Amino acid sequence: MQWQMDFRKLKKGDEFSVLMSREMLDGKREQSQLLGVRMRSDGKDYYAIRAADGKFYDRNGVGLAKGFLRFPTAKQFRISSNFNPRRLNPVTGRVAPHRGVDFAMPQGTPVLSVGDGEVVVAKRSGAAGYYIAIRHGRTYTTRYMHLRKLLVKPGAKSETWRSYCAFW
Repeated sequence: MQWQMDFRKLKKGDEFSVLMSREMLDGKREQSQLLGVRMRSDGKDYYAIRAADGKFYDRNGVGLAKGFLRFPTAKQFRISSNFNPRRLNPVTGRVAPHRGVDFAMPQGTPVLSVGDGEVVVAKRSGAAGYYIAIRHGRTYTTRYMHLRKLLVKPGAKSETWRSYCAFW
């Protein structure tokens, strides 16, 4: 459910319901299993329902286990600079970490969010140029740098494959 809502924004009056299965033997609990959860926040319901395959889905049958796209574009482009903790910077000539992956793509290429999330930064910043940061649940944040034009603002929701964030 962390992909559907931000648990840090829960307020007094929000509700949740939990459905559990318990197996008992001789009056003692042997095994419990979570079958479903419903959260109500700001008048909106969020669901996580365990299916026969053991995975959780929302009310519409969409899986809640999210992955990320391999590339932030509709088609693959050549990687021009990999993540490298000891990269020789071609501009400065110094060895320094390169904490990203650069793609060689034509100017004007639309950039996608690699996963569902919320835009937390969309601005211009020094050497990064226009850049966007998208928080995906509680664990991951992806950053998109060296962009030519931003199409989103902080607070906007992004959906995998559906949200163009910017143009390179």
